[in-house]
Amino acid sequence: QQQQQQQQSQLERHGNLFIGNINFATSKDEVTEMFNVCGTVLSVRILSDAGSGKSRGSGFVRMGSYEEALKSVRTLNGHNGMLVKFADHDVGQSGKGKGKGGRNNLFLSGLPGPEATSE
Repeated sequence: QQQQQQQQSQLERHGNLFIGNINFATSKDEVTEMFNVCGTVLSVRILSDAGSGKSRGSGFVRMGSYEEALKSVRTLNGHNGMLVKFADHDVGQSGKGKGKGGRNNLFLSGLPGPEATSE
């Protein structure tokens, strides 16, 4: 059972980080530069509001390895008020969660507005 727990622990190790409380004007290039001091940055995604396109002040950074991600958390968490922590799940290139549960989102389009009534 201990070996199984170790194997599960190894599977949960990933380099995907959640970042929060970043300045709304911060660019992907600036985030990349900030995290480069801790290792190889594979990707940066800053979340934006769907309506306005403006930054939400949070996002994700994928580091090259678990160790580089851990160094990023230890080095950058709290820097200028920024939150840096491991993302709940490792999200791959396709955007589908590799961790427990995955994604259960449903996208609907073309629905009637609130003023529509059914008879």
